Amino acid sequence: MATKAAKAAPAASTEAGSTTYILKCPFVHNGTEYTKLTFRQAKVRDLRLAMATASGDMLYFQLAANLADVSRDVLDEMTLVDWLPIQMWLAEGNGYGELKTGSESSETSPIVSDGA
Repeated sequence: MATKAAKAAPAASTEAGSTTYILKCPFVHNGTEYTKLTFRQAKVRDLRLAMATASGDMLYFQLAANLADVSRDVLDEMTLVDWLPIQMWLAEGNGYGELKTGSESSETSPIVSDGA
């Protein structure tokens, strides 16, 4: 799910079982500004669909697009600074659990999870 830019800070997702990643490098694609991506929990069906259309590293790319309900063209516009933590998160649990930044610094995490 993409969110158009707003003057206020992005709010946490209210959808049960979803995880929101606040982009460090927001971008514009086809006139929509993406400041965060919200991923729903993965289901077996999502993995099967991704496996039917992609393999290797592209599997995570397709899975991320499915879970965030965006096209792969949108993900193509992301910086690696934002993509790599998402890819790692998917690889570690295919869309379950907390999405980590890959950094152990004391910076505010760009991740918001509803904990479901």
